[in-house]
Amino acid sequence: MFHLRSPDSIFKLVLGISIGVVVFIIIQMSYLPSNDQRELDFDGTLEQRLIHLESDISQNRHVAGQLHKAVKELMTAAPPPDQHQQADQLDVAANQHQQAAPQRAAAEWQQERQQQRRQPGSMAGFCEFGQQSPKTTDVQMLDLYKEMPFDNPDGGAWKQGWELTYDTSQWSAAKKLRVFVVPHSHNDPGWIKTFEQYYAGQTRNIFNSMVAMLERFPRMKFIWAEISYLDLWWSEISPEVKAKVKRLVSRGQLELVTAGWVMPDEANTHYWAVLEQLVTGHEWLRLNLNATVSNGWSIDPFGLSPTLAYVLRRSGLDHMVIQRAHYAVKRRLARHKQLEFWWRQTWDSGDSTDMFCHVMPFYSYDAPHSCGPDPKVCCQFDFARLPGGKYNCPWRVAPRPINDGNVAERAATLLDQYRKKAQLYNSRVVMVPLGDDFRYDSAHEWEAQYVNYQRLFDHMNGQTDWHVEAQFGTLADYFAALEADARKEAAAGLAAFPRLSGDFFTYADKNDEYWSGYYTSRPFHKSMDRVLISQLRAAELLYSLALAAVGPSPSVELSSHTSQLLADLVLARRALSLFQHHDGITGTAKDRVVIDYGNKLLKALERCQRVLQQSAQALLLPEPAAWQPDISAVYWEPAERRRGPERLAERRTLSLADGERAVLVYNDLAHRRVEAVSLHVSSAHVEVTDPRGRVLKSQCAPVFDGVAALVDGVHKLTFVATLAPLSLAVFTVRQVAPMENGRHELALVTLVHVPKGQQVSPGRAAPYAVEYSPPAPVTFGSTDLTLELGPDGLMTSLTRVGYDRTALSVDFVTYGAQRGPDPSGAYLFMPDGAARSYHRSAWPYRVERGPVAAELAVQLPDLTHTVRLVRAEGADDASWVEIQNRADMSRRRNVELAMRLHSSISSGDRFVTDLNGFQTIERRTFEKLPTQANFYPVPGMMYIEDERARLTLTLAQPLGGASLGPGQMEVMLDRRLMQDDNRGLGQGVTDSRVTLSTFRLVLEHPNQQEAPQKPLPSLLAHAAHRSQLHPVHALLHSRSCAAVPGKLNVAHLLPEGFQATATQTSLTGVHLGRSVALAAPLALDPMELYAFRLKRL
Repeated sequence: MFHLRSPDSIFKLVLGISIGVVVFIIIQMSYLPSNDQRELDFDGTLEQRLIHLESDISQNRHVAGQLHKAVKELMTAAPPPDQHQQADQLDVAANQHQQAAPQRAAAEWQQERQQQRRQPGSMAGFCEFGQQSPKTTDVQMLDLYKEMPFDNPDGGAWKQGWELTYDTSQWSAAKKLRVFVVPHSHNDPGWIKTFEQYYAGQTRNIFNSMVAMLERFPRMKFIWAEISYLDLWWSEISPEVKAKVKRLVSRGQLELVTAGWVMPDEANTHYWAVLEQLVTGHEWLRLNLNATVSNGWSIDPFGLSPTLAYVLRRSGLDHMVIQRAHYAVKRRLARHKQLEFWWRQTWDSGDSTDMFCHVMPFYSYDAPHSCGPDPKVCCQFDFARLPGGKYNCPWRVAPRPINDGNVAERAATLLDQYRKKAQLYNSRVVMVPLGDDFRYDSAHEWEAQYVNYQRLFDHMNGQTDWHVEAQFGTLADYFAALEADARKEAAAGLAAFPRLSGDFFTYADKNDEYWSGYYTSRPFHKSMDRVLISQLRAAELLYSLALAAVGPSPSVELSSHTSQLLADLVLARRALSLFQHHDGITGTAKDRVVIDYGNKLLKALERCQRVLQQSAQALLLPEPAAWQPDISAVYWEPAERRRGPERLAERRTLSLADGERAVLVYNDLAHRRVEAVSLHVSSAHVEVTDPRGRVLKSQCAPVFDGVAALVDGVHKLTFVATLAPLSLAVFTVRQVAPMENGRHELALVTLVHVPKGQQVSPGRAAPYAVEYSPPAPVTFGSTDLTLELGPDGLMTSLTRVGYDRTALSVDFVTYGAQRGPDPSGAYLFMPDGAARSYHRSAWPYRVERGPVAAELAVQLPDLTHTVRLVRAEGADDASWVEIQNRADMSRRRNVELAMRLHSSISSGDRFVTDLNGFQTIERRTFEKLPTQANFYPVPGMMYIEDERARLTLTLAQPLGGASLGPGQMEVMLDRRLMQDDNRGLGQGVTDSRVTLSTFRLVLEHPNQQEAPQKPLPSLLAHAAHRSQLHPVHALLHSRSCAAVPGKLNVAHLLPEGFQATATQTSLTGVHLGRSVALAAPLALDPMELYAFRLKRL
């Protein structure tokens, strides 16, 4: 049974990421004329349209401000008695409704949190967002990095800290030290073993023991994070055991923390997938336990992103705990008692995004590094390590069972560690995690921990002069006590704690051992993740709209069919969610586990494709409610397919031998797109018509395997499609006689440095004219750009029309692996010196020129590098250059491959990267840090700039990146490492696959407007990356099934298929807000995410 997301209730996110996306949603969806008129009004390039849009926004800022003022006055005025309903509607339309929050013990605290929720957005404030300076914080991480020496003195027992001392007079009978020992078990959904293997061997036992022992010991507590494991167990247990779990949750003995499907990585993940796994977990929790979540627990991701703090805050959580921050950063924060702070977004000009955060101070989250600064002492109080058990203490001093003879000494020793740990925080409340990976998997361990600790607690609490109160607790217990303690000290309570902004990358756990390698490890699967995000989002949207089109009373057969498609979506959601795990998308799992992830991702892609084509078929029918579906039927085939989980996608060939063929093109974005579409067809001479029957300009080029190996009988067709927002459009392709179609041309092909033995004969190349020529500079031009490439086939400059030439070259470099006890591996990047450039050589390359697109492909060692420029007038993608690198590292040893861009931009040591595809953050290259420390996660975008130009590189897949010199940008492409880096994996990264990495280059020049106060991508860069992450979907009509060709604007279904109002919710849909009318305008604040629940009629 699949219960997640009822078909009757569609959960929809409205995204307001910076100015660009908000403008697309509001302007394109609400204020543009009809589709027919729109095509006439928006001539020119994408950049020209965006500049025009920015100008309109600037001109209307004053008007928008006055409108907002008028609305505000109306909202505050008391309506006459007969106009209450109209006033209510105005209130619904103008306000951004507050999110419901979990109940609080203190009404005062709840009132304070109420004041921090989102206020109504305003278009005036929206337009001025970029000019608003972020609100200052007590700690700004970039400034902290500038100040810190990053030295590594030996701190003694606390090796990465200092010798801690304390004065016992700081505690008294009225001001006791309160200690909460928090039992936990960290369960990786895949790492050394697969998800299912871990469950069968360990996690099932943890859950079974948990229920028995928590019932037996009412004072024992436990926290759990990963809902994916809870779901597996839930499907096996009896109703009686389920009832026991519900009781444990309701009485606070068991707390679910974060409660995502997994504990996600925070470097490589895209915010959409992070939300997907969080929604999946929270919905499961609500449906099965009727529970919500208040506290986050992110103890194992290798570096921390503020995006996760934002998402949790907007999902109704109030506090979070993190662990893996740079050891020197922890030491600096601990020195100033700033390990607990309000984490604020760098773009926030207020304080509504503040999330209260607790940082664990020591090396790890395991028991030896949790009770206090001395791991040798703390290990003696992990009673799972008692002699004779399966664990031991590396410091060779084993725990001793607590009895009457030693309890006084043992309790005093443990209290000493608690007191020392308390010196690092600005309160009298201490949290002590008690657990490790896959702990508490036996009743024996549960009993050993409970019995021995309870004896220690009882003794401590009984010594009135010790002024301590120790107990088992949960995060909820700890934060409630912390809030109470803070209010005793100051009326402001937790509000008096410091504010921090920035992120915690790049992480180092010791010495110069920086975890920047996993930003790139297993790039094949990182790319596959982004493809699944695109497919799943497209499928969910189309399914929801098809469901609405079918109507509220479908036939039994149709209802069963839509339930099967929903099951496909649930499977895909869970596969994507599982891969967000911090040993999944990171590429840090065993080879066999990576294979398992790959199989799950491929199955999810196949299910999404079935949902897409079946939903599209339903929407194209004149009477969707009368449809008699076949779940096994293939109405439309995706233009690309994967033949296995370890192979790249390849294009299907559209056979035109038997007549014209229909091609369905789906735009799943909420704005109009004019983009090039490429297909493989069986004939070089074709005609493409749009849904109105108009013949489109098109070109065909021969298909090559690599640079010069011609593929017989297949041709690459490229045409430009104009697509309305949220639309399905059917194009037709038919074979014609040569010269019959005056709007179709064949590309001109030039091959350089191709050995005679590999050259293609004229007869085989026909009907294309393939020429062989000596190396010479190559120039491509579009309406927006001029691209110059050197005689070696690599880029030399990029010029935007109307501006000066910008020198821009591409180089490929490699890093070796340094030798030593902790070399480069799945996690660590430990280069053996500076990067080494590829030796320039007479590499073979191919040049293709046509009226729609031009490209150059060059064969280098280990990779094929392709540069493509769309040349068609008016095409969106004529505003950027696309780069593809197809790498094969399978023959290399201990090599890391990177692409480096050199430009004439005077960027100094400053550059900007994105965080999780959600926001951007300023970076610095520090000479005081080693190369590996200056690499950062680049999940979607990076840019450099000076007063004359900005160069943005967008990525279709997450990778590690840096700017190691002025005017440079560098991204890793792949890495093959033969040894383990001693971080637990026990192997190197040797399972290299042929991997395709795709990028877009956007060159811009500043206008006369005031420079923004925040590092924000431009509208054009937003458009380039958004269309890269969500490309148009091409589906080929299957001859075995009848279809109804036509053009459908899916946006028209929204008012027809859904109720007139929607309910605003927290991001995961758990906390409900007020209703909003779909027909009313909605003001969206920049950078904010909004969630609404729509219902079918």
